[in-house]
Amino acid sequence: MAIECYQYKKYIDELAKIEPSLSDMTYKDIVGLVFDYNNDPNVYVLDVKEDNGMNVGFIVILNNTMTNPCVDYHIDQCYVNHLYRRNGLAKRTIVRFINEHSGTYSLDILKGNDVAEKFWKSVFDEVGAVKRDDIPDYRDYDWLTTTNWNVYTK
Repeated sequence: MAIECYQYKKYIDELAKIEPSLSDMTYKDIVGLVFDYNNDPNVYVLDVKEDNGMNVGFIVILNNTMTNPCVDYHIDQCYVNHLYRRNGLAKRTIVRFINEHSGTYSLDILKGNDVAEKFWKSVFDEVGAVKRDDIPDYRDYDWLTTTNWNVYTK
């Protein structure tokens, strides 16, 4: 599984509408990030696929050493092409991963992104996760909200 550069560019363009500092990323920056993600053994890249197998997005999950030593996994990126949103594809993909990888997860959501908050709460509710407020936040972005969840394999 690998992120395709054109999808990642669309993702950054959408994020830049909310957080303008991201609009400074060049295509070369994006290619570099995608290459790093696709080749790092500490990074899980999940393809979000339609039922016919067409790739319509991606989810990037980092292991704990990359963001916060107090968690096992950090959900770093999630993107689904706008034409395929709200039909359960991303949720199905991430729930499958979480059910196979119990542990503590962290997640950053852009402040004010109520749709994302509702989506991620529904994901963690579905897998029976318990929200944690006792883990320190290692990221220092005033435009992100970090949440942490414990997930135990069923």
